[in-house]
Amino acid sequence: MYSWKNFLDKYRRAWQLKGSEIRGLLFTLVIVSFIFSFREWGTTSFDWNMGLGNFGRALLLVAIALFVHEVGHRTIVTWLGYRSEYKAWLLGLIASLVIAFVSNGYLLFLAPGSLLIHYSMVHRLG
Repeated sequence: MYSWKNFLDKYRRAWQLKGSEIRGLLFTLVIVSFIFSFREWGTTSFDWNMGLGNFGRALLLVAIALFVHEVGHRTIVTWLGYRSEYKAWLLGLIASLVIAFVSNGYLLFLAPGSLLIHYSMVHRLG
């Protein structure tokens, strides 16, 4: 298929994230973390400290999951000769928030974004 050096060079280039991609990932991270921690903002009444603690834990776990997910996408797509780009879907994130509020956090619907795949030219050596 391709040489190992070719793959490493393409992988380094694949990790050059665009500004819109970084903003989309951060926005997705915050919204999804809030949705996962929505029911844990107090046992009987609203508790700001408990809510922020649970939001912080959800933020850490979602960040790890999102990072591993994106690394997997980029690795496989790069190996196949393409490059990937994450695109946040604002309407899906808003719908996820609305469903979390309406169901009081009992129904999780996550539609944060999509993966755009672009063709990447094979490197010419020499």
